Amino acid sequence: MEKINPMDITFQYGYYGYMILYKGKTIGGAGTLNKSRKSISNLEYFRKMAELTRRDILFGRIRPDMKFLIEKINREVDA
Repeated sequence: MEKINPMDITFQYGYYGYMILYKGKTIGGAGTLNKSRKSISNLEYFRKMAELTRRDILFGRIRPDMKFLIEKINREVDA
């Protein structure tokens, strides 16, 4: 797999979870169905987890499902 451009990996987060995006398409994330009373701490937690996941991807520590989606997106862009 080729090296990933850091500008291609972004994330969005909110009170319910976070999403990791590659070239604008979702490749992963996590979240919860309930908005708890600790909404602010959830927001901070989801931001931190999104940053750590992005960092892991940039350093090459990619889960197989995310790697598959990244390769699929690259094939679609190249076609």
